[in-house]
Amino acid sequence: MTIKRRTFAKFPWTPEQDAALREIWHSGKRIKENMHLFGQHSYGSIITRAWDLRLGKRTNCPRVASPASPRIILRLLADKGPLDRFTAAVLLGIDESNAHKHMKAMHLAGALHIVDWKRRTTSSRYVPVFAAGAGVDAPKPPRLTSAEKESRRRAVRKQATVAHPFAVAMNQIMREAA
Repeated sequence: MTIKRRTFAKFPWTPEQDAALREIWHSGKRIKENMHLFGQHSYGSIITRAWDLRLGKRTNCPRVASPASPRIILRLLADKGPLDRFTAAVLLGIDESNAHKHMKAMHLAGALHIVDWKRRTTSSRYVPVFAAGAGVDAPKPPRLTSAEKESRRRAVRKQATVAHPFAVAMNQIMREAA
């Protein structure tokens, strides 16, 4: 017994659209860049149609913010100076993961070097700060030992227990008023 798939004939597929899908599917071109070839069909319906045509697994297609991102990152570093990937992503208006991917690839290629390491917050890991051009990478700082971590925790707790001078003054005023 064969199971019949329910189809929606609101926008029927043409043979030309099927041929275009077959060509794009195996070429590695991005579907979203070629949506104009598929008329009124959505991205999801295109993927479903490829499944219905049994086109198989798609070849890997590079997903990047822009092919010009590495050049733009180099220009940004030349203009603004050393930056970490989070700041670069905000300034460029791209996703942090794309900025990280491009900067890491450029570092491996020798177009960037690490000038410093910084923490985004006091409890986060170190993040490299990149500068344009070849150079010697700054060494990554060692991780905190458990004794150093505990010392920091104690200092934070102690700071939290120290009375705020304004609060002490307010308590005295409240007692005098009562």
